[in-house]
Amino acid sequence: MSTADYAEAAQHSGSVFRDNMNEIERMLDQLEESDYQANDKSAPQRSPASPSFTLESLMNDLKDFQLEHELALSRLSAHQRTLASQSQQGAPASSQSPRPPSTRQAISPSAMNHSPSGGVGQTSGTVCAACGEQIHGQMVQALGRAWHLHHFVCAGGCGSQLSQQTFYEVSNSPYCEPCYQLEFSPKCAQCDGAILDRCLTALGRRWHPEHFFCQMCTAPFSETSGFHEKDGRPYCLDCYSDQFAPKCRGCTAPITANYVTAMASMWHPECFVCQDCGRDLGGGNFYDLSGQPYCEQHYHTRRGTLCVACERAITSRCITAMGRKFHPECFKCAFCNKQLGQGTFKEKESKPYCSDCYGKLFSKK
Repeated sequence: MSTADYAEAAQHSGSVFRDNMNEIERMLDQLEESDYQANDKSAPQRSPASPSFTLESLMNDLKDFQLEHELALSRLSAHQRTLASQSQQGAPASSQSPRPPSTRQAISPSAMNHSPSGGVGQTSGTVCAACGEQIHGQMVQALGRAWHLHHFVCAGGCGSQLSQQTFYEVSNSPYCEPCYQLEFSPKCAQCDGAILDRCLTALGRRWHPEHFFCQMCTAPFSETSGFHEKDGRPYCLDCYSDQFAPKCRGCTAPITANYVTAMASMWHPECFVCQDCGRDLGGGNFYDLSGQPYCEQHYHTRRGTLCVACERAITSRCITAMGRKFHPECFKCAFCNKQLGQGTFKEKESKPYCSDCYGKLFSKK
């Protein structure tokens, strides 16, 4: 039947209903005029033509017409809702509750139609999407399909009925809110719980804002403090430095900024200095002695390869005399300054002298 046929049937049943109501009012007026009393034993027996019998008959007919009128209205309402559902098929309504942080759209019960109210009407030819049987009486229209009330249940496994609660649609299947959150909401990287409200994205994962904190001291991160990452976990600067930052070979403290790499180790720039004089070695040559850096002079001093006369390093030939080392050109007479490398010398108070000067200065006269 078309919408016009349903409307005509509803209009006809309403017209008949109103005519019968008028007839009932007329009969009531006749009863009052005849002063009829139903409980009086002396009253004459009712005949089929009496006002009371006619009134009772009309009341029974009125009930039948009322039921037919309600049925016609229900069929009209069901037909109109079916047309509306078909025109909006595949266009879910917005959720009544806050949507979780997901790309899937929530659908509220406003997308459902119940036909007819009170279970009076029937839906001839409508088949339940769950069981495949015809639906007689109350039904749910959602997701472009029709369902028995008890068959419109959560697809997430809990089996809860969804006819009177908010549900969410995923792949054309309905889910209750708990199952939807459990299966499709983003999970917090810290607690693995569903994120239903504010979400923080960091390190390629999502977090409850209150769960994004240092993994050692549990201190929360401020907007200015920043964090450091290790194995996909966030740490504050102090904890990261103590646990994971390379240590300076000089002071053993964590290195968090600039550093110098030398002798297979890392150093703070201010720690990479000569171990004797404290001279900065970061921009020049250094000498390794027993795992510690030295400048050239103190390296040779500690090794005993420093010329006693000029206090410069001896890197090639040398002369050893008086228990000390000299450059050949630096081993001279302490008085006349003549080089002593090619001849003998005399020692006096740890100083070398040539034979002539020694004789002049120290021989007894």
